[in-house]
Amino acid sequence: MSEGTENHIVCVGAVYIDTILTLFRNEHQEAASSYIIQSEEKRSRTIVSINQLPEMQAEEFIHQVRKFTTEQRQTWKKAWFHFEGRVPEITLQCVRFLRETYPHFKISVECEKPERTGMAGVAQYADVVFYSKLWAVKNGYEDARSFLEARRSETRDGALLCCTWGSGGATAVEKGDEEVWADVEAWQADGKDGARVVDTIGAGDTFIAGMLFAVNEHGEWGLQRKLEFANELAGRKVGQEGFGGLGRKMW
Repeated sequence: MSEGTENHIVCVGAVYIDTILTLFRNEHQEAASSYIIQSEEKRSRTIVSINQLPEMQAEEFIHQVRKFTTEQRQTWKKAWFHFEGRVPEITLQCVRFLRETYPHFKISVECEKPERTGMAGVAQYADVVFYSKLWAVKNGYEDARSFLEARRSETRDGALLCCTWGSGGATAVEKGDEEVWADVEAWQADGKDGARVVDTIGAGDTFIAGMLFAVNEHGEWGLQRKLEFANELAGRKVGQEGFGGLGRKMW
């Protein structure tokens, strides 16, 4: 979450960016953890997750948001809430609360795992929706554009919809009276090692971070430029271990 009263970004899911809106479980001492085992030969990976923490409840979220907006005596002219949606039923209650109580706030959601079918209902309330290739394929689509075309009627007016397609790049559409589309191929660095895949862990989250940065900080960019930025950021992440120095490489 950025400082000041003009713009606030809060991530709801795996991470809480703003410490004021953090939930702390006094009865639990171990944080949620994931251990990733990756094959050096095939680059396949196995993720072992350990989480004994109770999931956030909608009442807790609502209490924290109301507490911050009243006790801090700040006027939130702009705020952006991003939901990963681990528990769609709870996420739906949270986004409905935001829409009804703070209709000027912006909401983005990630629809990544197709078994979380309830996220389709959450997407109806979002200003930006991020869909994964897996989500699209499991719903019977073979390309990002035809999938997004089908999603337009299920999302709110003016929404921005994005679908990443791995080595197939990414596609986005901005709904409106003059609908805008953008497509990019998977980004590759120049040189002989340009296509080398080093570490794909977190590439999807990196794309989302890049697009949210572009939307919030570069309103002067067109949709194509925003998509290119997010796609390049994710591509650079795939070509290196971890996330260190990604921002510096973009400028």
